[in-house]
This record gives sequence, C-alpha cells and structure tokens, in this order.
Amino acid sequence: MGAERLQVRRRWSAGGCIPTLERGNDQMTPSARPAARLVLRPCLPRRVGRAKQNPPSQCYRHQQFAPGELARLAQRLHLARTNLTQGVSQTAIGSAQEGFLQARQLRERLELLEMQWEHHRQLASESAVAALLTLDEHRLIEYRLANDHPLEVDVDYWTEGRWQQLRERVAQLRRQSEDVSSTLSLTEFQSLQSDAEAAREEALALVVVAKTAALSSINRRDIQESILERLGEMGFEHLDSSYEGEDFRRAFHLKLRNANGDELVTIVEPAGDDFANRLIIDFFDQSPNEQVREERMDLIREQIEAETEIAVAPMQCEPAYASGNAPEERRDFSRVRAANLKKTTKTG
Repeated sequence: MGAERLQVRRRWSAGGCIPTLERGNDQMTPSARPAARLVLRPCLPRRVGRAKQNPPSQCYRHQQFAPGELARLAQRLHLARTNLTQGVSQTAIGSAQEGFLQARQLRERLELLEMQWEHHRQLASESAVAALLTLDEHRLIEYRLANDHPLEVDVDYWTEGRWQQLRERVAQLRRQSEDVSSTLSLTEFQSLQSDAEAAREEALALVVVAKTAALSSINRRDIQESILERLGEMGFEHLDSSYEGEDFRRAFHLKLRNANGDELVTIVEPAGDDFANRLIIDFFDQSPNEQVREERMDLIREQIEAETEIAVAPMQCEPAYASGNAPEERRDFSRVRAANLKKTTKTG
C-alpha cells in the first residue's frame, strides 16, 4: 500500500473508553475520523461550568477557584476540532487526549476546592449562629444584690447601644456565611469565622460592662443617701434630686438647704471607663466661709467612708469658687433633668 494504514485500538481509562491511534501518516482515513471524534467529545467533563446543561447546584465554581483554566481548555479543544476538520487527525487526537486529561484533573481539583469552600462556609455560619444565640440569651441579665433584691440589667441600655450594634454586625456575618452563591474565598470565610468567634467573646465582655455600669449607678444613689443622712443631722433638708437627663447612666444630683438659706448641691458622677464615681460639691451660701465649707466636706467624706466603705481623697475647692458660690445653673434642677449643664472638672 502506498500509504501506511492507520489502525485504531482502544485503551480503557477512568474517563471512559478512549480510542487511541497507532502511529501512521498524519492523514486519517475516513473510517478513523469517527474515532477521533470520540476522543474529542469527552474532553470537557459534563459538570465543569456547563450551567446551561446542568442545574447550578451541579456546576463547579471554576471562575472562582480556577479562573481562566476552563477557557484555556476550551481553546485547546477548539484547535483540536479545527485540526480534525482540516484532516490533521493525528495532531487532533493527541491534543484531544491531553485536553481530556487536563479536564479530568481540573474537575478533581474543583471538587476538592468546592468541598473545602463549603466546609469553611458552614464553619463560619455555625460560629455566627452561636454568637447570635449568646447575644440573644444574655440581653437581659438578672442579678441578686447584697440585700437579695433582684436587679434586671438590660445589657444594650447599660452599654449605650453597643450590644445592638454588635448584634447587627454578627447578623451581617451570618447573612454572608449563609449565602451559597457567595464569591468569598476560603480565607475570607476563615476571617468571618474568626470575627464571629471574637464577637461572642465581646458579647460576654459587654455583659460584664453592663453589670458594672448598673452597680455603679446604684452606688451613686447610695452615696447621695449617705450624704443626705449626714447633712440632715446638721440641719439640711432635701429639696430635690435627680439623675442627669433622668438617665440612670449619668450623674446623680442632690440639692439640700438649711435653716439659714444656705444651699448645697452634691453631684456623684461616673468617671472613666472603669465606672468609678467622683463626688462634686457645689456651695450656695448666704455668707461664704471657706473654713465652714472645709468642715462640711470633711463630715461628708467621713460619712461616705463609714457608710459605703469607699475611700475618699481629701477634697479641695476650685480656686475660682473658694470665696464665692458655684455657678447658679448647677442648682437649677430643670436644667439637670434636661441634661443642659456644663461639665464640671473639679470639686468646688
């Protein structure tokens, strides 16, 4: 024969029965062309990116996990088909077989990446759900005070909205982690999981902050009651009292007056992030006398230390008010209730 005969034998592979050509001339006989087409058909596994033929749930995220690889594989297949059409069959078969192997490897890699991606997505979702449960379970906390009275603490109120802000942030983490169509990477899901776990710890820390803030508020009231008791022995009577802005998280103001018309306003306000309280005394005397004021401050300090077991540092007047009275607005309790007061920086 003038031309070398092209023989077709079959070899079995994991991808199916693939016709393989024995070496011969580069031109394929008409009877061998169907075999070449058999090689070309299975080059692209059905599930890789074939959204039109398969449901979306069965399609791999090749653009997300292996961007551009499927397109390059398709170009190789197109070239092989072109070679087949032009009769360069041996080259077409070699390219098609290599493309099929690459497609199968791509499919296996995508399957692994898909499982890893889903695993991390579920971990992030579970962490977000756990954080939300912690937030919802601890929003209202009940404590028992020393006198066995119950104290219900609204964590969002006592943290001034930080609780709700945290919950909204965690809810967003949950929405992101439950979106199966998300394009987030494995690293980003790991970050979501870490954020959710950190939010759960932050929630538990906010519970402690809320409890401390509530107890500090009660302490402000108790201090004022001790002051009222001590100064009542000195002839002072209760005129008015209120939390600033009628907000239990703010300073507690107490106004007293004696028979001479001297008035005294004591303010116990939170100071710093540790919820320690600071005492401010404003004098409104008919005849200001520094020695008398110092005696009164010493009596107040002694009473607070005796009743509350709180150490009080020596108190001093602000130089600007040592020989005069405090600003008039500080005894206007309509302004106290409206929280329309200038901040005081020192005891006076």
